[in-house]
Amino acid sequence: MNMKNILFTISFCLITGLSFSQALTCIGSSDEDYQARLQAGLIGIEYMNPVKDYAGIQYFSNWTQGEVFLEDGDVIRNITLRYDQYLDQLLWLRKTDYRTGILSKSAVIGFKLFNPVFGKEVLGSFVKMDIHLPGLDSASAYVQVLSTGNISLYAYRNANIISTHEYVLNDNTRYIIVSGGNQYPLALRRHSLINLPVVEKTAMKTILRSEGITISKNEEGLIKAIKVYNEKKR
Repeated sequence: MNMKNILFTISFCLITGLSFSQALTCIGSSDEDYQARLQAGLIGIEYMNPVKDYAGIQYFSNWTQGEVFLEDGDVIRNITLRYDQYLDQLLWLRKTDYRTGILSKSAVIGFKLFNPVFGKEVLGSFVKMDIHLPGLDSASAYVQVLSTGNISLYAYRNANIISTHEYVLNDNTRYIIVSGGNQYPLALRRHSLINLPVVEKTAMKTILRSEGITISKNEEGLIKAIKVYNEKKR
């Protein structure tokens, strides 16, 4: 049993006394009251960090305000969130006692994290997706939306441990192109981009040259290339 499975085995539920179904029966309450009831109805697993004090980047950001989009169509707003890249789990800081819980991935379809300084600026928008990547078992994971269009670009913000002798987390971010319902893994390399089966090689080469875009180890360059390509293909 690996470390992640052990974590879930020894974790215990944070039961707040209300379920989602009870929160949804609130009729005629204000939006503020409704949001409070939704948050009160959250049921999660208490978070215990399995890689505490490891070097490397474990979280996508510090604690910040966000929105959680639920499978049943509800949206929970003004909730304090953090995304753990090692566990691929959405963390929630409960206001009543400041305990940290893991929100059930089965109930969530996506979430947004906002800039703690500029509240309306989105730090990251994530959706839940069944991903298929080389070297990884197919799994339901949170992926960050980087660009959408005829071809859409997503990032799986993963951190992993590559050595059992060092307490270090490795950045294992993986990029995924989705087009026509199919997924294509993508590396931060020019060759990988222009050889995608859903990309016209000549058109992409022209964009990279005319826009002066470099792709190697350059996520912003990759995002720009995809955005410009989609605009020209409208």
